[in-house]
Amino acid sequence: MNTRTGLLLFFSLVFLACSEDKRPFFRSGKVDPKPFVLEMQHFFSEAEDNVSFPVWFDEALIKKNRIKTITRKVYGLNEELANVSSQKWERLYQFDQNGHLVSLQIKEFYEGQKVNDVTFHYSGVKDQYGFQTVTNDGGGEEMSDFGGYQMYHVEKTASNFLAYRNDENGNYLFFLPNERHWGSLSVDSILGPTPEDIVIYGTPKVPVKRFNVENRVNESNVRDFVYAEKSAHPIKIEFDKVPFHYKRTINYTKSGECIGFVDSTFSLDQYLMRRNTRFIKNKQQLPVKVVHASARLKSDPNNTQIETFEYTYYE
Repeated sequence: MNTRTGLLLFFSLVFLACSEDKRPFFRSGKVDPKPFVLEMQHFFSEAEDNVSFPVWFDEALIKKNRIKTITRKVYGLNEELANVSSQKWERLYQFDQNGHLVSLQIKEFYEGQKVNDVTFHYSGVKDQYGFQTVTNDGGGEEMSDFGGYQMYHVEKTASNFLAYRNDENGNYLFFLPNERHWGSLSVDSILGPTPEDIVIYGTPKVPVKRFNVENRVNESNVRDFVYAEKSAHPIKIEFDKVPFHYKRTINYTKSGECIGFVDSTFSLDQYLMRRNTRFIKNKQQLPVKVVHASARLKSDPNNTQIETFEYTYYE
């Protein structure tokens, strides 16, 4: 047992009696969101590149709709779908009849030519936190050759933390599920993270705050998630990438249907631009087209990017 793992085992037994500043797991929202096939705290973000946690879909809805595959295609900015060279990448998700993801194929294109193709295969049973064993067909090549997709293995799960280790660089991904451990003292005492490790308040399925920490208390790369009251459906996500501040507001109808989201960009509290995303759905309320339109001012012409979703079904 290495020193790092030993420390994790030791601190998992420590009971913290001191009081810390707490943040509510769920915050009040004005909507009562309905289940949506896309898990909006993960979809359309870098969380899609963490292939060890296939928590991007509502599995109950995948099963209910008997979805077998989803083919998702993303096209270039202001490109026509009929233009073969406009496609940038494609993801093919395959599910079993219980709604569980069994494979994910990712293709990347440049000027109409395929430049990358990797398939991730899932085996075993996904655990209660959303982790599942995954392998790729890359023939032993490094994951960095596949566009930076991350794969982890379980290092330790305890009553007060979850620890996963990156297969490529050895950095840790930590989760603190219990709200009473959400504070700098607990982070340092239980985890002792390095600046390269990622710390997340909440769980892999429902993260509340994601960040790196240096010198025990200095947080960086902070991402905050705000959820509708008593639900796991996000209403706002905020983060900083110096010198910019980004805010995503997820849009719901009065009846709770998710219809899209708005990404706003600020610098020193000065509004810079927004990107409005809307979902076009079929009769089953599944998205078939996603339209991203961005502009600095309302009077400016929109720059538009399109995504399409195609489905096959079990009989």
